[in-house]
Amino acid sequence: GGRRSSSTGSLAKGEKVVIVGADGFRSGACGADISAVNRLAGIWRLLGGTDAPSDPRWRASIAFLIAGGLAAVAGTLVPDPDTGDHGQLLALALACFTTAGVLVCWRTPPEAVLASLPAVGILMVSAAVAVSEPLAATPAYYLLPLLASAYFGTVRRLVFDLLLFAVSFVLVLALWVEPEVRVAIFLGTAIPGVCVAVMMASVRQRLDAHVAGLQRLAATDALTGTLNHGAFRAELDVALERARAGGEALSLLLIDIDHFKAVN
Repeated sequence: GGRRSSSTGSLAKGEKVVIVGADGFRSGACGADISAVNRLAGIWRLLGGTDAPSDPRWRASIAFLIAGGLAAVAGTLVPDPDTGDHGQLLALALACFTTAGVLVCWRTPPEAVLASLPAVGILMVSAAVAVSEPLAATPAYYLLPLLASAYFGTVRRLVFDLLLFAVSFVLVLALWVEPEVRVAIFLGTAIPGVCVAVMMASVRQRLDAHVAGLQRLAATDALTGTLNHGAFRAELDVALERARAGGEALSLLLIDIDHFKAVN
């Protein structure tokens, strides 16, 4: 019950709110903090609701960037005898949050931008490795962009991102890490990173092949291999729209085969 303050679905102060949870419904009157509820509802609609873009890379990139930013902030909060790197870590966190904010506001970035986001993530992790003192588990964050590239990208794109990872990681280790631990850190990060990325790409290819097979089974008749009624109507709609757009003629043949029940 109550009033709706606008056509956007925002709530008005004093409006009764019903919240659906795992344990049922809760209701209550909105107070002065209803603006916070509206902001949270807007974020939910944007990231997970019907208003969110359909490309899953958009959501995954935002989630990974926020996770990276929080990790950089956390690095400045733990006890650290050397706080000289805290400024760089906070700057890196700001870069992650800013990039995530740009994606949230952009909503429909072009394909080239989405495809390049794992490479951006790799470079950000390299920057974190360069400034972190002590290094600790910072190189493990290479797994996030590598997993995104393996799952969402093409094989060619994954090869490029793996090469970028190797080159940038070697360069950072050579310039900012003590010589006696460089090889151990590189192998300890590169071996699991490459293996996990390759396994993820293989799983994604198998998943795509399985889904394609299911789509073929759902769209075709098992005996004749022709499109079933639903798939035929969808193809007909596409053909009609293409003919209308191009001003072309379109013919539909209806053929009756005698005694076909003896076969089917």
